[in-house]
Amino acid sequence: MNNNPANLYEYIDFMRRRIGMFLGEESVSALNHHLTGYQMACAVKGIEEQLSPPFEDFHDFVAREYGLPFSNHGWAIMMLKQCNGNEQRAYQDFMRLFDLFRHEKNNAKNEHE
Repeated sequence: MNNNPANLYEYIDFMRRRIGMFLGEESVSALNHHLTGYQMACAVKGIEEQLSPPFEDFHDFVAREYGLPFSNHGWAIMMLKQCNGNEQRAYQDFMRLFDLFRHEKNNAKNEHE
């Protein structure tokens, strides 16, 4: 990857190397707000990213990983609850689950092709 991330997933990978520069600290709430801003900027500019797997699926993936039958809360709130309100642990859990989400979903896609 070059210094210009091509999509949300590359941007997350890019950010994690210097998270303090982007968020100030390891905070799942700050990450959630930052990613929402990224997605809003894409929407305003008319950019439709074709992500595999779609990031919209991450919410349900997180709920399943935590053993929840469903959740009306976003992934950040689920992570904070799971980590007893600890922002840093929830941020670290995001990165762990995000990597797992991309790996498992891409493997499942490749098996079906």
